[in-house]
Amino acid sequence: MGSMLDAIDAGDASLGVVGLGYVGLPLSVAFQQAGLDVVGYDVDAERVDALREGESYVEDVSGDALDAALANGFTPTTDADALGDCAVLAFAVPTGVNPDGTPDVSAVEAAVETATAQRAPGEETLFVVASTVYPGTVGDVVRPAIERGGLDSDDALVAVVPERLNPGSAFELSDIPVVVGSDTERGVAVASALFDEVAKTVHPVSSTQVAAASKLLENTYRLVNISLVNELAAVADDFDVDIWEAIEAASTKPFGFQAFYPGVGAGGHCIPVDPKFLSWRARQEDDRLAMVETAAEVNDRMPSRVAARTRDALRADDIAPNEASVLVVGLTYKPNVTDYRNSPAVAACNRLADTCGTVAAYDPVAADAPVDDGVDVLTTRPAYGDYDLVAVFVAHDVLDTDAIVAESSRVFDSTNSLDASAKTVLTFADGTLPSYRRSAPTASDKTS
Repeated sequence: MGSMLDAIDAGDASLGVVGLGYVGLPLSVAFQQAGLDVVGYDVDAERVDALREGESYVEDVSGDALDAALANGFTPTTDADALGDCAVLAFAVPTGVNPDGTPDVSAVEAAVETATAQRAPGEETLFVVASTVYPGTVGDVVRPAIERGGLDSDDALVAVVPERLNPGSAFELSDIPVVVGSDTERGVAVASALFDEVAKTVHPVSSTQVAAASKLLENTYRLVNISLVNELAAVADDFDVDIWEAIEAASTKPFGFQAFYPGVGAGGHCIPVDPKFLSWRARQEDDRLAMVETAAEVNDRMPSRVAARTRDALRADDIAPNEASVLVVGLTYKPNVTDYRNSPAVAACNRLADTCGTVAAYDPVAADAPVDDGVDVLTTRPAYGDYDLVAVFVAHDVLDTDAIVAESSRVFDSTNSLDASAKTVLTFADGTLPSYRRSAPTASDKTS
């Protein structure tokens, strides 16, 4: 199969990573540590300047790891010309969903076209799509962009290698098995050899469509189960069931069950988004994924439900929401990360601001919360007792939950992380609150 495989095996291959965010930066550092020459390209000059100074803005890349990569030759740049000598181009740019429900893969399209234009005609190039895409994106978007960029399709190997990072977790990139799919045997072989350099396990599949679908399946599975348990939390108190205790009991089964937990909803750049790719792709074939669409609808409703449940906690003590002071604790999309993308906690906080007297918000791990203007964002640890209610939406490990319980006059805990036996703590399943299923924002919430 020739020179590119030989170059990868010898550690002589040059790699260009397009997009230096939560996926691209860890990927760049991992490949540089493995001995490849890595050029990291991003259009964000502030990001690139920070990286050149050894400042990492991604939790999963330490300053020491970045310094080591820079010392070994990692080159962050805003100059696309630097990609010209890269025989491997990896794309880790954002994808999303347009307002009309169609996948937004425009960043992938633009990045591929820009990077391809730097390569000389006749040079074999491996294109690695690490961004989340729908099955068929390679044929619909990537290969046409390669041709517009000036490279003959015969010189382009295209592989889909879905990112599987879990920000804020203990998993090292090398410990996560990598799925590699291409539409040619050579593409699979070359891409597999490349990722053998940074992953302990590489799992090749038969096509780019299968690889793309595997990522969507993983996150759709999670969304469906998260939405299921949130629906159960909404009705469990109607039949006198503590949802947390029921989940704990079900978890004792050693097979056939995986625990998911209720909360404010699923956020981030993957779980709320990827299932919508799958639903859209099914509709293109005149099919419908009813369960997936319902799960997405349930998840989209969760911030409103949780805000309503928070107001119920106020009413339980005869406090009118429109006269109450509420402190929201935890705003990122999940614990122990600084990422606010698609955060249901932010959405729930904004809904409270629309219906409560005053709302403040505090997140101990992240600054610059993207909340509405009516929310007072606190940058230092507040006095919990100054508020009528403290609503814990995201329980970061650094939170002193004992202090929250001890100092607060009342707490609504959506995370099951506080001492539920304390008289001041109310939860989703608290029997003293109105039926969670019937909790919903009403016009009267603004006036009563």
